[in-house]
Amino acid sequence: MIPGHSAGIHVTDPSRLYSLEEQVESKIAILDRLRDVYPIGTRYILAGHSMGGWLALRVLKARPNHGIERVFELFPTIHKIADTPNGRKLKNLFRPVMRAITGGAVSMLRALFPNGLQTVVSLATGQEGDMARVTSQELLHSSVVKNCLYLASQEMEQINVMDQELIEEHASKFVFYYGKTDEWSPIENYHEMQTEFPKIRIHLCEQGMAHAFILEHSVEMGLLVGDWINDL
Repeated sequence: MIPGHSAGIHVTDPSRLYSLEEQVESKIAILDRLRDVYPIGTRYILAGHSMGGWLALRVLKARPNHGIERVFELFPTIHKIADTPNGRKLKNLFRPVMRAITGGAVSMLRALFPNGLQTVVSLATGQEGDMARVTSQELLHSSVVKNCLYLASQEMEQINVMDQELIEEHASKFVFYYGKTDEWSPIENYHEMQTEFPKIRIHLCEQGMAHAFILEHSVEMGLLVGDWINDL
């Protein structure tokens, strides 16, 4: 879970913005805690989606000898994120003024539809059931939206140069998975990775999954990752 990105996580100051580096530190702390709880020799698998793939790289870099057996990179944004189609298209939304305006708009939406926000979310996004409930109750809060946009602004600035040395050093641990129509991690990234790392398992999605696969293809992705785990 990413701090500040869900109303279900209790924080002392709901207006606080969490930096990208703090997100890295929280994931390293989770692995350290798992190492304290489970026996020595326990093997771990990191799975990161989108910028979570970059976070997984940072955890591996910080804890290379902590039993990390595999790293699954799903539609990863691990470099040049500001130069992607969506990065160029949405960059203005991540500026401070727009973050404030968007956060205010979300507060107004909650005030106008206190009992029907889930219905509004369903109509606007097509989400149903639990997805619409989670979006309306946990995500659609001013503080959460501001944190998401603030983190995105930091990603645009900091996720730029790929750590090729790290990937080469741990080549046997990686599985990369790219989409054909992904505007956060375009197909050019897939071809670039194939050229740069010919020995790494790098796949191109043939199932038509979108970058936000959780919305419509969570089962398919779960089965795919399950197969990779079983291959161990």
